[in-house]
Amino acid sequence: MCGQGTYLDNENDEYHVPVSIVDVWAEYARLSDEEGWTQEKIADAKGVSRPMVSFRVKLHQLSDEIKSYVTQGLLTETHMRRISELLLELHFSPWLTSDQAMLELAEKAVYDKKKNGDKSVRVLDADAFQTNHQESPGAVWPPSIPFLRL
Repeated sequence: MCGQGTYLDNENDEYHVPVSIVDVWAEYARLSDEEGWTQEKIADAKGVSRPMVSFRVKLHQLSDEIKSYVTQGLLTETHMRRISELLLELHFSPWLTSDQAMLELAEKAVYDKKKNGDKSVRVLDADAFQTNHQESPGAVWPPSIPFLRL
């Protein structure tokens, strides 16, 4: 990783210019879709784990609006990982699609970052919990969910 929203794919190349991590996501998807590469082959070629390849291909499918937050440096790939994990673990209210829930959390993170400075992943967890339990006033944060390591 290099700076906010940029990534060095080949740090040893003297002519290499950092590219947006969103472009890296697009390249992983291209290698999979157009070149027919398996996730294992992409992982070997890029020096990352196979689950990271799977994750980045999924991130490429996000709306352009969410990806623009990452390109602008307002959110990071780590924020996007945590948001996607929360969507799976917390089972958001049935009237929200996962895309809508992800957009809401991304917008909240960007708003809070602009208002209060950097948005930590821990605070993002609390926002997601609050969003998911708005109708449960007795709910307590942090919940006893094994994937949370506070």
